[in-house]
This record gives sequence, structure tokens and C-alpha cells, in this order.
Amino acid sequence: MPEILTDIIIVMAVAVVVTLLFSRLRLPALVGLFVAGVLIGPNALRLVRSPESVEQLAEVGVIFLLFTLGLELSFKRMARLARVLFVAGPLQVVLTGAVGLGVGLAFDLSVAEALVLGMLVALSSTAVVLKALTERAEVDTPLGRNALGILIFQDILVVPLMLVLPLLGGEEPELSLRPPLLAAVAVGMVVLVVVLAKWVVPRVLYEAARSRSADIFLMVVVTICFAVAGLSAQLGLSLALGAFLAGLIISESEYGHHSLGLVMPFRNLLVSFFFVSVGMLLDPGFLADNWWIVILGAVGLIVVKILTGTIAVLALRYPLRVSLGTGMALAQVGEFSFVLAAVAASHSLLPEYLRQEFLAAAVLTMA
Repeated sequence: MPEILTDIIIVMAVAVVVTLLFSRLRLPALVGLFVAGVLIGPNALRLVRSPESVEQLAEVGVIFLLFTLGLELSFKRMARLARVLFVAGPLQVVLTGAVGLGVGLAFDLSVAEALVLGMLVALSSTAVVLKALTERAEVDTPLGRNALGILIFQDILVVPLMLVLPLLGGEEPELSLRPPLLAAVAVGMVVLVVVLAKWVVPRVLYEAARSRSADIFLMVVVTICFAVAGLSAQLGLSLALGAFLAGLIISESEYGHHSLGLVMPFRNLLVSFFFVSVGMLLDPGFLADNWWIVILGAVGLIVVKILTGTIAVLALRYPLRVSLGTGMALAQVGEFSFVLAAVAASHSLLPEYLRQEFLAAAVLTMA
């Protein structure tokens, strides 16, 4: 049996067992995926022979994650939440990021590393928050709308933050074009997005829908995702930015919701490989020796995020009950923080000890 197939079977089997157990315990499936990664990883049972195969699938998962992020965002949706989006969102991110920056500098991190820490702690989990709000029927309440607006602002920030990280690492970006030409390409990309969103993609999706074949429609949607992502990378931008733009292009058509529904099962499957791969990085021995740091870090994260979320909503003159409820809803670390942590580590912006402590503390905040 091919090695990659063996690894996929092991990852999926362990992930299913662990997430089912966590579901019975009423714990988030996301945490179960991390635990599954720890169990099969090189620091525990060493069941995966080729971690590189899992990482490659994880990278495709990240592309789909950003693609669906673009699909879920629409200009109409953002307009409805404009006040929260452009006041409370930035305030929450700046306050939380400033605390992370200050803590990092206090513990002798470099300015770049401290900035990265601030970025990581500023984000909350859209999946966890929406699940909790839906279960409590609070999505369409002031608390739910405030939480959703802040989360959308955080999600919008993800792609710019991913583009900034290599620069913080002191690396010259690997550009296929000179800066003036790259600026022209960026402007051209914006024009292309507008043209595709307004005239080309809706027509293509209409023709695909006329076929009455879900398979053909899905192939067209996935082709648009990878084509725009590949074009973006080829022009010296990034796969992540291209995938996000592809999702945004489709979201502006009448087929946005239908496309999202078709893509979500594939996204969830591939993203599970990403979270398992993050769990494989965790060293149980290191965490056992530093458990008190992890617990203090998790408690500190929760307290800070409750306070900053509360202050951000109070700035909109909401009552304390609604503001505090919003802060508590945003008290965990988000899934995109793990994506940013992986990018930061690849650019030597996250020391190994700090990555271990952050990942473990972040998982605890989601439990």
C-alpha cells in the first residue's frame, strides 16, 4: 500500500475516534483534531511515516479555508454590520494586539516576535462562536451581531497579516516583478476581480448551473478557486490572497451560497488535516514540564480577550450586559491564529518554545 494512503487512513481513523469521543464529552471537535495530531505525531506514537504528506494536504486545506472565507464575506453583509465592523472590530484587535505586544516585549522577545504574538492573540474562532450563538439562538441578537461584526473584521485582516509576516521576518519578498510593476499588477488584479465578479464569473456559473449537474458546477467552482490562486502566486502575490479573492468573486454572484454549500464538506475534510498537522507539532514532554505556563497563558488569554471585547462594544454605547456577553463570546483563540502561527514559524518569527506554549494555551481556550 502506498505510504501516503497509509498515513491518510491513520490520520482519518484516529481523528474520527478522538473527535467522536470529544463530541460525547461535549467538547469542540477542533480540540479533538489537535489531540489526534498529538497522538499520532513524532513526539508520541509516531504512527505517521511521512508527515510531509499530511502537511501537503494541510496546505490545500488552508487554501480552501481562505476560499470559503471569501465566499462567506459579501459586501452586502459587511454593510449591514458597518458600525461594529469599522469601530468595535479595529478597537478589539488593536487593544488585544497591544496587550500581546506588551507581554512579548516584557519577556524579552524581539519587536517582530512580539508583534506576531499580538497578531496571534487578537483573533477569535468564528466556528466556535457561531456554534455557541446558534445553540443559544443568539445569532440575531445585539450580542450576536456585535460578535459577528468583530469576527468578520478579524477574518478580513487574516490575508493582510499573512502578507506582512515575511516582511517582519526581515526577508526580501520573492517577487517575480520589480516593485513598480508589482504595484501595477496589484491594481490590475483589483480591476480583474471587479470584472470577473460583475460579468465573467456569474455568466460561467449560470452556464454551469444550466447543466443541472452538481458535479460540473463543483468542478467549475474549484477551478475558479485554484485558477485565481495560481494566477495570484504567479504574479508575485500569494496563494492565500488569490484563494480569498476567488471566494469573494463568487460570493458577489447569485450562486455564492450554493457554491459554499458544495465546497464546505471538502473544506472541512482538508482543514481537518491542517489541525491534525498542528497537533503533530506539539511535544507532550515539553508541555508536561511547562504545564503551569500553559494554564496561566490560557487563563490570561481568556481574561484579556473578555476585557478587550467588552471595551470594544462599550465604545458603541451598548449596555454592559451585551458588551460583557460579546467579550465572553470572543474569549477563545481563533483557527486562523494557527494558520498565522504556521506562517510565522516558517519565517523564524515564532521561537519553538513559544509556539509550543501558544498552541497548547490556545487549544485550552477553545475547550
